[in-house]
Amino acid sequence: MLLFLVRPLAINYVLHRERERVVAARLMVFLDDGGVMNDNNERGLQWQRLVSEFFVPLLGGPAEAWSRANRVVTDRLFEPDAWQRRVQAAADYKSFDRAYQMEWLQGMCELVGVGTPPEEECLRLARRAVTFITCRVQAAFPGVVDAIRTLHRQGYMLHTASGESSLDLATCRPWGCTTVSVASMVQI
Repeated sequence: MLLFLVRPLAINYVLHRERERVVAARLMVFLDDGGVMNDNNERGLQWQRLVSEFFVPLLGGPAEAWSRANRVVTDRLFEPDAWQRRVQAAADYKSFDRAYQMEWLQGMCELVGVGTPPEEECLRLARRAVTFITCRVQAAFPGVVDAIRTLHRQGYMLHTASGESSLDLATCRPWGCTTVSVASMVQI
């Protein structure tokens, strides 16, 4: 009877040690997007220009007004107390992101003096704008792309640690993206 109990324990122990070895061999690295892989100051300046490039043909208004509106609205959105209220009011990330996108585009439309599209169209436009802009920003710090690729080739499991949406981080692909995201760099 004792042999019947000990043998499965020994097998489980061997399997457990094997799993530990595999996990230990696959180290994980978490890289922050803004300030580590990408220069936030440079990215911010490019965002302002690209916001106007995207929205002027679609919604009208002067380019400078869109750039200024983006700067004002994002300052409001990222104000710590406002951010905390938004987080606490959201039932889940999806509702948080929806409110954020609406507030971003509605706020800019109001400041530019153009009509805000209906809610669903507003959300689609905001998502399209983020994709358009993110894929055109060139804010990677020198050497970051090569360093990320080297870590990946060496077997490290890479993840991005960021306050950004995972959709935004994975938007660009290496053949057309110069903003660094781990998802885009390791798919080559």
